[in-house]
Amino acid sequence: GKVIGGGLPLAAVGGAAVFMDELAPTGKIYQAGTLSGNPLAVAAGLKTLAVLERENPYPRMAELGRRLADTVNTAAAAHGLPFHCAQYQGVFTLFCTPDPVRDLAAAKQSDTAAYARLFHSVLNSGFYLPPSQFELGFISAAHSDEEIDGLARSVVAAWAS
Repeated sequence: GKVIGGGLPLAAVGGAAVFMDELAPTGKIYQAGTLSGNPLAVAAGLKTLAVLERENPYPRMAELGRRLADTVNTAAAAHGLPFHCAQYQGVFTLFCTPDPVRDLAAAKQSDTAAYARLFHSVLNSGFYLPPSQFELGFISAAHSDEEIDGLARSVVAAWAS
């Protein structure tokens, strides 16, 4: 995946030592792949891990997630709009239901046709949401206050229209 390779394609396998010791070159099981151990991707992955450890972007990503959810949910409640933003840390999902979603049964009550309209409206405003109602949105270390605020405004405007 691109995550482990710092944005470059890289494959990795891991497990308990009892299993890993069976892999070549010391063990009898040959394991290989097109993306396994690519030196450039490994270097990018190691550098990414070092940057993440040094800069620790996770609290900021969580703050931006709360900001998005609070803005969307406050506007929805104030205007009686039937949508809700579920959020944990830097992960969010917009549900087309007036009530908070806390389980699968509640998620299934969401209006998927309304979400499809929301998706296209927000996309036309320059923001890309997950195309399916049941996928997650991810806030990254690269996102700014302005981008998150713009997304929140776009979501609220789409629902209000």
